[in-house]
Amino acid sequence: MIASALSPIQSSIQGISNRVSNLETTVTPIPSEIAGIQATLTPIPGEIAGIQTHQTQTDQSIANLQQGQSNITSQYNDLSKRVSDLEQNATHSAKAISFFTGLSSGQYYNPNQESPIIDVKGYQFMVLDAHWIDDNAYGGGSYNLWYSDDQVNWTQQDSLNGNAYNLAYIQRTFLIKVKYYKVILSGKFNGILTGFAD
Repeated sequence: MIASALSPIQSSIQGISNRVSNLETTVTPIPSEIAGIQATLTPIPGEIAGIQTHQTQTDQSIANLQQGQSNITSQYNDLSKRVSDLEQNATHSAKAISFFTGLSSGQYYNPNQESPIIDVKGYQFMVLDAHWIDDNAYGGGSYNLWYSDDQVNWTQQDSLNGNAYNLAYIQRTFLIKVKYYKVILSGKFNGILTGFAD
């Protein structure tokens, strides 16, 4: 009779035991699954950091290449200019200059008379030979050298002064400042002003 009374209790305890066993079976693999997930996740930040480091190195390499390209371009432009300058200097010869070629005997240039304009671009200096042939007692005069880069605004660079009696010839060398040159006379005289640019 007592055994009959305990039997339902034993059945209930066994059921609980089975349920606990079932729970243990279900719960037991969860920590290992979590550990597996963690094992997968753990290296990911390191891999991301590695990718970022590689990206940074790549960016730096690109920046270095761009800087190198800029330097090469600058060096090329400098060399190109130097070669152009050498070519320009190597291809031209001395240029003959003729501001005034003289007049017939008894004729005179007038004060403020201007010579033709000459273009001396690419030349470094010019040598001028100034002659005073006859000033007919007018007291000589001057060859006044002017320069301009636009043929509009002119600046005087120097003067050659003389007369036909005690200073009939002068040779002078002038550094060329800009592209255009002309000569304006002071005084009334006959003379010759020629030379060359080089």
